[in-house]
Amino acid sequence: MSNSLKETITLALQKAKREERARADNVREIVKSTLGQTRLEVKEGSQEIRSLIEETIAAVLEAFQEKEEELQEELTAAVEGIIEGISESKRRAISQTQEQVQQWETKLEQEEKELQGQIELVFDEVKETGKSRSTQIQEMIQSSIETIKDSEEFALMEKRYAQLKAKLAIIKANLVGRYGEHFEDIKQHLDEAKTWYEQSKTEHDTVNETVAQKRSQFETKLKEAATALAKKERQAKQVLRELWRSFSDELL
Repeated sequence: MSNSLKETITLALQKAKREERARADNVREIVKSTLGQTRLEVKEGSQEIRSLIEETIAAVLEAFQEKEEELQEELTAAVEGIIEGISESKRRAISQTQEQVQQWETKLEQEEKELQGQIELVFDEVKETGKSRSTQIQEMIQSSIETIKDSEEFALMEKRYAQLKAKLAIIKANLVGRYGEHFEDIKQHLDEAKTWYEQSKTEHDTVNETVAQKRSQFETKLKEAATALAKKERQAKQVLRELWRSFSDELL
């Protein structure tokens, strides 16, 4: 990382100054681009990241030494550029994770459809078997099928599917928000999570005091996240993380 990093950033900043492009946005982009090209895997607390920060800040201070008393925007932009630059590898990893989540969701939907199809096939075959029987037997078979469809076990199976879909949507919202502020994309995933969450509710949840309390806490976090996103607040990311933590198996 030596002097070459500092020299590269310094030269880029000097060129931007000559071309009158030395605004904060350009400072951030120059730092980000330069560090991004190094493709570093920086570990927290390592000497490598300390050297990287020292070299970058030194380059910015040197490039703008004539305005030492008015360096706030440039320094802020430099720090943002450092964060974005060293995050490039993590962004690539997150992108791959997002693809995996999408694959899991597609597989989940496919297996759910297959399961539903198998269950419906069982019901159809049972009814078909009863056709050669008396009217009374046919009515009893139909009653049995309706009883099963209305059973707690059957409802639980559908509930679990809705839970998984809600969890996947919250995961996607956190992934999108982790290294950016794509509020509309995050909101879309959050709306999806809310829809599936509502579908996962059962009458039993309102009767069980512990579950009802945890659901109330989750719904509060969901509202807080929606409000923070609507206002495009920076703490939206933190609220999303809290939302995920509140969405535990015990909650549902």
